[in-house]
Amino acid sequence: YRRIVVPFTVENHAQAVARTLGVDRELREDEVQKTICVETSTDGTTYDVVATFESDDLKVLRSATSAYYDLLAVSVRTVERFGK
Repeated sequence: YRRIVVPFTVENHAQAVARTLGVDRELREDEVQKTICVETSTDGTTYDVVATFESDDLKVLRSATSAYYDLLAVSVRTVERFGK
């Protein structure tokens, strides 16, 4: 089980990143389950993109989260550069 949380101050940015990353299917869907959502912080100041990965195989889990981090980095840079 792995949970990755990335906060954003702009809701539209968080939604765009979550939608972008949620489209990609896992290569081993039968071995790893991925869910991505946006949660608002309790004080309402940030919008968290929350990705949850579940797998019984640690190697598959590591591979899935590593690929997610790569795509997340590109998505965040894109939103920072072009998001309004």
